Amino acid sequence: MEPKYPTYGKPNPKAKIHMSTQGYPRWHWWDPSIKNNRFKEVHIWVWEQHHGPLPEGHDVHHANEDKEDYRIENLELVTHGGHRRVHAELKFKDGKKECRDCGEWKPLDQFQKRPKKARGLYLSYCKACKSKRDKEYRDGPKREARLKKKREYAEANKEKERARARKWYAENRQKVLDRQKAQRQTEGTPS
Repeated sequence: MEPKYPTYGKPNPKAKIHMSTQGYPRWHWWDPSIKNNRFKEVHIWVWEQHHGPLPEGHDVHHANEDKEDYRIENLELVTHGGHRRVHAELKFKDGKKECRDCGEWKPLDQFQKRPKKARGLYLSYCKACKSKRDKEYRDGPKREARLKKKREYAEANKEKERARARKWYAENRQKVLDRQKAQRQTEGTPS
């Protein structure tokens, strides 16, 4: 990947720029002293070249929201909480949120809430778009492949499942017979 902006030097002569999974350019190089790879986000590297080490509890924010624009004039130091607030304000405006699928700004009640342990409060897609996406997943082109895989698994494990069922029945035979007898008595059928 060719740098979009000046690199201000390298943290290591062999370092190369790669994209992180979050979309940030970062330096990447092999460190023989730890026998592993080292990584350093380019925007943090640039900030540290101009202002020294990043203070604890602070983040470097891209003022124009372009993660690949790591010019020093585009970088600003903010507290971690302040950085989260900045990005939260970008996601919500006047009690509305932008759907990532249709791109419309809709009231929050048109988005499903995430489970408590998940990151973020609302899903990224409005209820209508999520329903459409779920239907496409269920009935889409990969449906046959999923069903085929299920059938192949069932066929390959048929004997194993039968053995498991026979074992369970042998262990619980008396309970099953008692339940059947009780059911016949409530229906009024003689045993």
